[in-house]
Amino acid sequence: MRIHTIILNNTEEFFRSFASDRFIYDFATKGEFIKGEQIIIEIFFSSYMVREHFRVEVLRVGSTKANLKRVWVKVLPFQAQKIDFIHFLTDNEAEWNTKRTFDRYPVSISGAWSYKNPDLWHPCEIKDLAIGGSQFFGAVPPTAGAMVFVRFIVPSTSQTIKVASRVVWVKQLGPGSYKVGLQFVPEKNEGKYKRAFKLLRTFFRHCEFHGNSDGIPNNN
Repeated sequence: MRIHTIILNNTEEFFRSFASDRFIYDFATKGEFIKGEQIIIEIFFSSYMVREHFRVEVLRVGSTKANLKRVWVKVLPFQAQKIDFIHFLTDNEAEWNTKRTFDRYPVSISGAWSYKNPDLWHPCEIKDLAIGGSQFFGAVPPTAGAMVFVRFIVPSTSQTIKVASRVVWVKQLGPGSYKVGLQFVPEKNEGKYKRAFKLLRTFFRHCEFHGNSDGIPNNN
């Protein structure tokens, strides 16, 4: 299944061309598309240095005054949660600064975090993941600036990794609900550190190849 990449500055540009009531997105392109074919649309938001992928079906192909093709596609139903991630970007725009040089991938992974000394693990849900850091939701927050460990099973594998991290920011969403931003840091044990990041890099390559955020081939 081929991937067509669209580069946008921010989420506002995306929603100007997205009909949320029908899950239809339109764009202009020089590419060739056929009505009824299924493709993967990759949206790269340059302001946030993050991308998202959608499995779509081509509904209609027209033309523009600039000798480009106007293409209308429908986001397939099982991809709907990815629209929620773009809304999340819009609601938290201040936290996605232009200095970030790595891509984040929206995920939903059960994990746990612990301070580096007391080995007490608190459950959390990792909501996005990158080679340089992550964000997670949890009922118990660490202290901003603290050094912690976060552990989780890498998606599409059965291997658990534990990564040393620095807490960059903590935001309370409501009673007993917190969002936490982490920056991964190298460990003294280089072997474990390299193993963890090798697994992450492999996972991200699978995400790119399969055009989704879980690294697993789309069979639907």
